[in-house]
Amino acid sequence: MNCSEARYYTPLKLSGELEGALLHKFDAHLFMCPSCRESFRNDTDLDISLRNAADERWDCGHVEARVLATIRSEGTPESRRRPLIWGLGAAAAFLTVVIALAFYLSPEPKSPLTIYRDAADDHRAEVAGHMKLKWEHDPAAILALVSRVGGAGIVTEQIAPPGFHLDRARICNLLSHKYVHLVYSDGEREVSYFIRSRNGEELTGSPALQVNGKAIHIDTVRDLQVAGFQSDSITVLLVSDEPVQQVLDQITVAAGKV
Repeated sequence: MNCSEARYYTPLKLSGELEGALLHKFDAHLFMCPSCRESFRNDTDLDISLRNAADERWDCGHVEARVLATIRSEGTPESRRRPLIWGLGAAAAFLTVVIALAFYLSPEPKSPLTIYRDAADDHRAEVAGHMKLKWEHDPAAILALVSRVGGAGIVTEQIAPPGFHLDRARICNLLSHKYVHLVYSDGEREVSYFIRSRNGEELTGSPALQVNGKAIHIDTVRDLQVAGFQSDSITVLLVSDEPVQQVLDQITVAAGKV
């Protein structure tokens, strides 16, 4: 995929409609092209602002009132009955068109791009989709990545779900912030952890529970569960296709060890 194609497919990526091979090619191009990556970050920020603002529908009440007032003012003498019928039909048709256009043109409220959706998209593309990217497999190299992004207090083995081991890691971006993407495997299944130094951001939504003073959040993004918590110094997200309660149990254990 070249830069022009990446620009063409950007709206589909932002709306979550880009899937399969095209999604893999798009993400791979962003990984290799700093210019397109920066442009996509700007587009993402703009998309978030527009989605948050697009929560009002057009009010056509005043148009409807004017049309109905005009109809009533025509009167109903016998000599004007036929013109009135035609007028009513035209007015009704006009009103129908106005309402249809307003409904079509008014922006549908959409859910804003959240950290949960962005993490789920990354897991779906990079892990479930087996995107060909550069991963670090050496434990020392992974530790260096964690240190670089500021995951102080994270012991990678401690947050591993039961029966899973750390397989690989790389730096990624979620909502324009750098995270370490850690992939854990049990030989058949894979889950993702995303960690970074906390820098003023707050996880959105109501907490599902509290563990050692940490609020545990969870959200469902299509077929994936995304759970997370924050300490005073770090943000941690877990993405898995396992049931909600199992994911909650896993993130609760991790929160208790951090």
